[in-house]
Amino acid sequence: MDNDELVAAWVRLNLVPTPRFTADSWFAYGYAGFPGLFRVHEDATYVMKINRGLTRALGTLRDEAVLNARAIADRFHGEDLVLMLSGGLDSEYMVRRFLDAGVPFTTLLIRHARGGNRHDLVPALRLAHKLGLDYRFFDIDMQVLIDSGEARELARVSQCKHVGYAPWYVAVRDTPGALVSGFNEPEVNYVPDLQAQIDGDYSKGTFMFHDHERFPAFQKYLHWTDNHRVIPSFYQYSLELWAAYLANPFLVRLVAGQYNRRVHSSDLVKDRAYGLRPRVKYTGYERELTQVFTESEAVRTSMPFRCWSSTEIPYRDLLSLINHPLGRT
Repeated sequence: MDNDELVAAWVRLNLVPTPRFTADSWFAYGYAGFPGLFRVHEDATYVMKINRGLTRALGTLRDEAVLNARAIADRFHGEDLVLMLSGGLDSEYMVRRFLDAGVPFTTLLIRHARGGNRHDLVPALRLAHKLGLDYRFFDIDMQVLIDSGEARELARVSQCKHVGYAPWYVAVRDTPGALVSGFNEPEVNYVPDLQAQIDGDYSKGTFMFHDHERFPAFQKYLHWTDNHRVIPSFYQYSLELWAAYLANPFLVRLVAGQYNRRVHSSDLVKDRAYGLRPRVKYTGYERELTQVFTESEAVRTSMPFRCWSSTEIPYRDLLSLINHPLGRT
């Protein structure tokens, strides 16, 4: 399929209702001035659209995560529930909350050829044994995906050339059951004012919520394949869990200046709010493959659009928006 045919297919898909990736379609990704989930114009501005505000008081992050787990289990009642366990803290926190909810599930561990992700697989396996989890492996060879051209085509249809996503696409395609992954927790970072950056003065700036265009690649792939049995982000399934993450006390203290403003919000939440032992995620193997893939001539010439733009909302404005019962963007 050449690029013109690909863009035409995206236009057709934008006329089809997007599969329900969240509890009540409380948000959607899109592009200002253009309908649908897929980018069909190079100059389109990427946006995250919030369709409603909170309608009840929030519980703690942990409480909302347990409620979220139960809501997902109710949605897929009667189906085998499969949680993707990556070896990172986000997926571990998700798994523990499903256990708290009393929801039966199996865990899926992606195992790369030649021990490529051993750094991540070892803690995932240790956790599975420690918690007595039922687990299975999904074996994949990234080099085969790249050499065969399959990784390139997966990147093209999902509008993102990030090679690290290819194993996820293949796993959700080939694994039976209803799958849930722990990707894309909210991200808030300090952004110095432009003049302050020029002056080297980082005391003047704003904490901004960031949402990157590369994350909707998962939703785009599911829409392309008409797959309705996957929740690509546990943390975005309900507005309440998403809001509880953003409003947790540690993040509020960061914005209030009680921590070094250069601390990454997700690192702070994982270290403090999750109550889990920190560990480094991602291996040199993954970074090397990503670099080889994204810098290859085949990828550069076969990708119609880039996928590295982001939308930003001031943190305080975002809290005001989602705390208003009739919040809209």
